[in-house]
Amino acid sequence: MLRQFALRARVTQLNYIQTVSQAEKMKNDFEIGMKVSLNGEFGIVVKSELDKANFYGMIRWDSKSDSDFESWNGLFGSFIQQGGKIIELSHQFEFINEDGTLKKRPKK
Repeated sequence: MLRQFALRARVTQLNYIQTVSQAEKMKNDFEIGMKVSLNGEFGIVVKSELDKANFYGMIRWDSKSDSDFESWNGLFGSFIQQGGKIIELSHQFEFINEDGTLKKRPKK
């Protein structure tokens, strides 16, 4: 009986830790450097000249294009409602660097 109680207490503790961890990942707004995805595309939130203090949302999408930017400023809730996700910081982009600049293409 005591063993079952201890096991239930441990499971409850692990569920609490997982819930706190998920809550820490939840955000209410875009942050510079945040990696995101939407409709199978991946990108990173970058600083824009149009940004106001603590009001970000310019996304540089991971594509070959020199200017594949999209403004989601003030639309974090809409971004999430449309299926947008915050992805792991360890995600590696194919075409862009961590600062949103294009990676150097190898010379042929």
